[in-house]
Amino acid sequence: MICRILFMVVLLPLFGAAQTADTTKRNSFKVDMHQKHWSVSIHTGVQKRYFIGAGISKNLFLGSRHGVYGHDFYGSFQYFPAFKKTQTGIYGLRAGAMVCGNFFVLGSEVQYLKTGKIHDVLWTPKIGLGASLLHLTYGYSFSSNHYPIQAISRNSITVQMNLPLYTKDLKKIDCTNEFRKS
Repeated sequence: MICRILFMVVLLPLFGAAQTADTTKRNSFKVDMHQKHWSVSIHTGVQKRYFIGAGISKNLFLGSRHGVYGHDFYGSFQYFPAFKKTQTGIYGLRAGAMVCGNFFVLGSEVQYLKTGKIHDVLWTPKIGLGASLLHLTYGYSFSSNHYPIQAISRNSITVQMNLPLYTKDLKKIDCTNEFRKS
């Protein structure tokens, strides 16, 4: 009984103080890499028909010893080419956002598609694998106009690559220098 009380009163506060002293010397939650930049976004995939597109995106990429995290906001132009004589090309605009963490990706996008006099707006929640610069996603689309374009399905698989443009907005933090200063 006395040993338990001694342990709780004396040793537990000492363990807590030692842990606090250790975290003030080395902050384990400190970010090792922090990049914000604009990128050229290139994407391709299948949504019953093959499509390709290009646009611009704003990326944030964080890295620490706990994982890799980031988010993207993007807008792009996309084109569904006609490979058969019975098909016509489909043009579209898309805008969306993605959040990634430890190589899992969640996102949502809105597409405006037009072919001839037929147009449609699709909302697509997405899930996939990847990081801020490259990701593979699966999406299930919801149409605002009951899918009037017959060549577009509800399911889509997309590969998107963001090629960074190094501008003044690019910021890197080297934590080893911060630890040496303190």
